[in-house]
Amino acid sequence: MTVRRILTIDNAADLAVLKQVSTPV
Repeated sequence: MTVRRILTIDNAADLAVLKQVSTPV
């Protein structure tokens, strides 16, 4: 459960970073 939760958090963080990068403010 811990590893899975960490992976999910990492994926969410990666998606957030990708969104910020793909959408320049």
